[in-house]
Amino acid sequence: MIRYITSVFALIIAVGAVAFTSPKQGTKHNPKTLSYYFQFTGPHGQEADETLWQEISLSDYNSLTCAGSNKGCKITTSAVVDPSQPFPDREISSVTVNANSVPQPSMDNTEVKNKP
Repeated sequence: MIRYITSVFALIIAVGAVAFTSPKQGTKHNPKTLSYYFQFTGPHGQEADETLWQEISLSDYNSLTCAGSNKGCKITTSAVVDPSQPFPDREISSVTVNANSVPQPSMDNTEVKNKP
């Protein structure tokens, strides 16, 4: 009986420690951490127009080569107008462009690939 007392006390301490813990705070789903992939479908000079960016799948994004004229090509972003919309109906929130209308990375647009 004496040799089991240590095991019983260890079990009681373990159960007591687990019983008084709570889940880690701040573990809710954050849609800002999701990535969305877009391809530019308009003419050069219109890259800042969010409606000219079409949502594409990750595999399409990865296989898209950005050859051609100097303009926007594809963007990875965490900012869409309505994240609850189904694929491919989401719209990109904003596209930051430079003076030549070439898209630039921003806080939300984490990866930008432009045509050379």
